[in-house]
Amino acid sequence: MIGDSFWNENWNDVLDELTACHNDTDIYQSYVLKTMLRRDIVILSVLNCIMNELTKQSKKKPALKNNYQAQALRTARNVTSPDMLLEESLMGLCGESGEAMDILKKHLFQGHELDKEALALELGDVAWYLAMAAYAIGYDLDDILAMNIEKLKKRYPDGFSSEASINRTD
Repeated sequence: MIGDSFWNENWNDVLDELTACHNDTDIYQSYVLKTMLRRDIVILSVLNCIMNELTKQSKKKPALKNNYQAQALRTARNVTSPDMLLEESLMGLCGESGEAMDILKKHLFQGHELDKEALALELGDVAWYLAMAAYAIGYDLDDILAMNIEKLKKRYPDGFSSEASINRTD
């Protein structure tokens, strides 16, 4: 178990120093703090192991079949870590999706005309971040799109229906 092998004299020394008791009233606080720090260090250690494994898996770079993805990568900033690219891409997806929703909100609730050109530009930004996220995890965008179609074919073999949606098993 990670917690058992993780502790060594160095960590105990650090914890002892951080939680040193100066009088009797500090003993309980010291115990609580030391327990919390140990828990947090174990959690950070587990997260670090997970991130290292994800980094190993995402270091394989796809041979890009998707021309859009290849062109979009030319405009990506130079990120040293696939994890950082993935984080930035997923945050960007959320942000750009929010901007697209704002255009629809203005149309539906504030009396604006639907600005299709602005919406198309935002959808292009969504596509850019999707292409970056796919690349960060080692996938070609075409493969992700094909995987999605296969998933939908299994889910709705006869095309979409409300009944099939309500009775989904996946």
